[in-house]
Amino acid sequence: MNSNTPATLKRLVISSAAYIVISLIAAAVAIQANLPAQPLGEGSGSGKPVLQDFLFGNGTAMSPGLPWLIAQAILTVLAFRKSWWGMVGVVGLILFGLLSGVFSLTEPIVREIYSPALFDPLKTLIEAGIILLPFVMMVFGILEWRRRRPL
Repeated sequence: MNSNTPATLKRLVISSAAYIVISLIAAAVAIQANLPAQPLGEGSGSGKPVLQDFLFGNGTAMSPGLPWLIAQAILTVLAFRKSWWGMVGVVGLILFGLLSGVFSLTEPIVREIYSPALFDPLKTLIEAGIILLPFVMMVFGILEWRRRRPL
């Protein structure tokens, strides 16, 4: 990014990069604590080991899978393009923000992390980022999309 990069694009890219970084941290914490993904509630996971599920599948209880994060990184790079590929990147990041935010709220771990009996400051802070950053990314994506669209 340089000084000529529009502010909305900068904010979109920064929020996307921050989400990727916090997701990798969340994945490390979840793998270490053996917290598998359960996207539709208790018992809905794949049954695979948490590391394998992160690398090749659904992700962990606290983060999306690595394929999802790689796709998001590609969309983030595409967002810099001025062609229609750039618009694909921006719209893709809007959709990724929406889906990441919604799916993070469906994990049973959210209720556990925010319960007073099981409060863990590190997991609470990480999960707050996992929930809030996608919605921030979606808002900046919509602002960038509005800036780019032809009138």
